[in-house]
Amino acid sequence: MKNFDDIDEQTLGAFVDGQLDAAQSSLVIKAVDKDPALREQVYQLRRAKDLMKLGFGDARPASPSGVPHKARPGRFGVGVAASVALLVTGFGAGSLGYYCTRYLDTDSSVMASLAQRQSDHVVLHINDSDPRHFMAALDYVDRFLEENTATGGQIEVVANAGGLDLMRAGLSPYEERVVAMINRRNNVHFIACANAINNLQQQGIEPRIIRSVNTEQTALEHIVERLRSGWTYIKVDSLPEA
Repeated sequence: MKNFDDIDEQTLGAFVDGQLDAAQSSLVIKAVDKDPALREQVYQLRRAKDLMKLGFGDARPASPSGVPHKARPGRFGVGVAASVALLVTGFGAGSLGYYCTRYLDTDSSVMASLAQRQSDHVVLHINDSDPRHFMAALDYVDRFLEENTATGGQIEVVANAGGLDLMRAGLSPYEERVVAMINRRNNVHFIACANAINNLQQQGIEPRIIRSVNTEQTALEHIVERLRSGWTYIKVDSLPEA
């Protein structure tokens, strides 16, 4: 990093985490002093970091256990702050992360609904292409449905970024399993982020999404909508390993 033009989101994240040397930090400080937009980004990153500290300090596993019989899918032991922290970190340190942090900061209805979560209504968020996380998500859905179908439980798997690969026809390693879930159950739904699809299209890639997967909303819009309704938010990579 030699000048102000080299200061990107990754650099700002490293600055907030204290990972830059003295010279680099000095350059960022000077840039932040001169640029209100950079100053706002640093504020949002620092606030997200504070939320993570607050949330994970309070949190027990934010989901049913990945190990059968040790914890039941209907029981959640995560505080409001941890739910917020998981959502913020789920969208990363980019523009979605900034927007998410700001939105949760100002939307009292979301914060109120987080305090009154419905453990039998779950939105499961995946944003990476790790096949182990794909399997963990689908295994979670199976366990959840076994224990909550009779009580009217609902679960949705929302994918953005690399997580979209779970729902891409001809590419997903679990395509048949996803299709079977959609066809056999009316209380499980899969949502592929409209922004993630658009990003691939801008790269010249036309992703084929599995039939009956919803592609009309962005991941963030859908998740915030569910949080407003009191659903429980779980990020797939926070699930305990089986």
